[in-house]
Amino acid sequence: MSDYAHLSREALIERVAALEGALRLKGTRSVASFFSLPPILANLLELLVTQPYVTQEIAEEQLGICKDLKVAICRLRRELEPWGIEIKSKRFTGYWLGGDTKAKIKSLLTVESNPPPQED
Repeated sequence: MSDYAHLSREALIERVAALEGALRLKGTRSVASFFSLPPILANLLELLVTQPYVTQEIAEEQLGICKDLKVAICRLRRELEPWGIEIKSKRFTGYWLGGDTKAKIKSLLTVESNPPPQED
C-alpha cells in the first residue's frame, strides 16, 4: 500500500482506471485472446500494464513465477515484438512498460478492428 502513498490524485485515478481495464470492467478484450498468449504470459502482461514496475518478488507473489521471470519476460518480448511493444528493464528495479506503451496496449484492446500485424 505504501508504494502508492506518494502518488498524486490524478496518478491514483489513472491507476484505478488501469486496474479496471485489467479486470475488463470497462469492456476491453482479453489480453490473452488478442495477443494469442498462453495464460502465464497474459497474466504477466496484465501485471505490467497495471503496475508501475514488476520485480521478481511481485511476480512470485502475484503470479507464482519463482525463478523463471527472466525467461517469461524474454518469451513475452518475443510474442509482443510484432506489435512494437517494448518491455523495459533495469537491474535492481524490475520490468515496466512506458506510458506510451501502456496507452498503445489499452488502445489495441479497446478497438474492435485491430488485426495482428502480418509478417512479410
